[in-house]
Amino acid sequence: MRRRLRSGRRVSAPLLRPRQPTIEGLASVAAGEVSAPCQLSEDEVRESRTLKTSAHTAPEGLAEQRRREILEAAEKLLATYGYDALRLRQVSQAANVSIGLIQHYFGTRDDLLRETMHVAGERRAQQWKKLGENKLSPADRLMALIEGAIGDHHRCVMWIETCAAATRHPELRPGVRATQNAWRDIILDAVSAGMRDGTLNPVLPSDQTAELLIRLIDGFMLDDAAGVSSKAARKRRGDALVIGAQRLIGI
Repeated sequence: MRRRLRSGRRVSAPLLRPRQPTIEGLASVAAGEVSAPCQLSEDEVRESRTLKTSAHTAPEGLAEQRRREILEAAEKLLATYGYDALRLRQVSQAANVSIGLIQHYFGTRDDLLRETMHVAGERRAQQWKKLGENKLSPADRLMALIEGAIGDHHRCVMWIETCAAATRHPELRPGVRATQNAWRDIILDAVSAGMRDGTLNPVLPSDQTAELLIRLIDGFMLDDAAGVSSKAARKRRGDALVIGAQRLIGI
């Protein structure tokens, strides 16, 4: 291209050459952090795609480990920020992975948080069930279950946050019901076993006894999650819960 000076003489304007992309720039494109510049050649586009593929492709064991790490980070943050306030950037920083990798494994933020709550709920139910295993009597089993349920502050916070989120997000309610049913079945099994061998004499039918015990536990977990009690008050309420449970099951 030529342009004319005031003197009338024509000179050539310098050609604008596209800036060559750097490896860091290609990596940013591959991770989805920025849009690909229009100057990329076909070879450079193929290279960026290769980087993206390699960033999201890992051996099965490593991929599963990363998924677990992301879920663990999300669960811890849920207890701090809550379902509605938590963002993918916070999870990526806590898990030390890119947002793009989280989206690769889980899709959207809501997909990740639903999976986090589902996995956490199943794990809590299994951990709780194990608390009552290998106990000598149904009564000991029930006391271990009750004390285990109220003895973990993080478990209390996560459960209350899950229930609170389910009031605003209907898609979470089946998971809450499934967890409640799992806990109820564990309690009911212990109560029924005690009634069969004669070591428990509940004042109500076994199903109603199990339901009341679950509600007592829920109430204590709400109090613990809200943090409204001092340690001394928390102990008094925990002792009252155990005594109330003993009266219900007839020991």
